[in-house]
Amino acid sequence: MFVSRLSRVAPPRFGLYLYGRNAIREVHADTLERGIASPNAPEPPVVRLRATRAAGRLRWYRWIRIRRRFDEGEEFNMASLVHSVEIDRRPDEVFAYVTDPSRFAEWQAAVVSANAEGSEPMQQGSRLVMTRRMGNRDQTMTTEYTEYDSPRSYAFRVLDGPVRAIGKGSLEPLGEGDRTRFTMELDFEGHGIGKLLVPLVVRRQAKKELAQSPEDLKRTLESKPQTD
Repeated sequence: MFVSRLSRVAPPRFGLYLYGRNAIREVHADTLERGIASPNAPEPPVVRLRATRAAGRLRWYRWIRIRRRFDEGEEFNMASLVHSVEIDRRPDEVFAYVTDPSRFAEWQAAVVSANAEGSEPMQQGSRLVMTRRMGNRDQTMTTEYTEYDSPRSYAFRVLDGPVRAIGKGSLEPLGEGDRTRFTMELDFEGHGIGKLLVPLVVRRQAKKELAQSPEDLKRTLESKPQTD
């Protein structure tokens, strides 16, 4: 009964596949407004099924388009991800914290562990071994500081793996120098299958993490006693 009435207000089946979950929600809302479905009734199984199919097909079509561009040798040039936060701590204090590998896991949720290679103080050219959570598995990678200008800026790059991050952190003093604006820039370089993973998966996940990590950094640093 519901399916026959729904067909009067729903777009064609292709439209459901084309627009995915948003179209499904609009159709369901329309049935509520017309009194066809009870306000307390859940979305009917046929609608949930079509929404799932639509989302799956959209992902598959997107994969095919990107794979075709990849096979044709097209490069994916995308803008770097950028996020800034103001921290109630001096630039030298923030710089020492964000460049200390032993502190990475305190403000980066995806970091499992990080350790410097050797016992020398951090500087340009220093390397560290870091393990990050990638989906359901851990991946270990080697990272090198390509710039180390305390307390103004630092830059790094990952040296191995199919997806290699390239990042830069900039610190700007605020007020009388007792506060800092920390800006993080992040980009990725794909190798092999990584050329497909970067636009399909990696950048989306990194965007979420980049929006959260600097905020966690601010909260963690400001909760610690300020050094003299």
